[in-house]
Amino acid sequence: MDCGMPQGSVAGPVIFTMYSAPIEDIASSNGIECMTYADDTQLHISMNPSNRDVSVSKLEQCLADIKSWTVRNKLQLNDSKTEVIHVTSRNMKTTPLSGIRVGDTNVEPTSSARNLGVILDSQLTMRNMLITSVGTQLTPSEASEGLDIISIRMQLRNWFTPMSPLV
Repeated sequence: MDCGMPQGSVAGPVIFTMYSAPIEDIASSNGIECMTYADDTQLHISMNPSNRDVSVSKLEQCLADIKSWTVRNKLQLNDSKTEVIHVTSRNMKTTPLSGIRVGDTNVEPTSSARNLGVILDSQLTMRNMLITSVGTQLTPSEASEGLDIISIRMQLRNWFTPMSPLV
């Protein structure tokens, strides 16, 4: 092994964070929002439906730049864990996103994705999170229709102790 850090090292997370920090600079230079947590990196871009192709190209260029950086710095992106979620308003008709190019792979959008334990869906209804968390308490009509934020809070209330604040 030419480089690395022993697994479980106390310094490992700090050194990895410093080592991978340029990814945020690459994203920023491409006009893309970037969030990282440990070895997970998320890229976010808001897009106007009228110039969606420009935004997708911008995102794909950012991904290409990050992929080049990782190769030069002996890191490897795990393409099998790469997910794309296209969040839209349920009140606005949009054409589905055809996919995002990541290296040689075209990653198709998924209808939901997990983010630090929270399951987000493409319209932010929280339906999948509710079904996973309190699925046994939902009536079939509640699960199929989706719920608004107020009823989500009421549905989750009994999962908190009396002293816990509601999220």
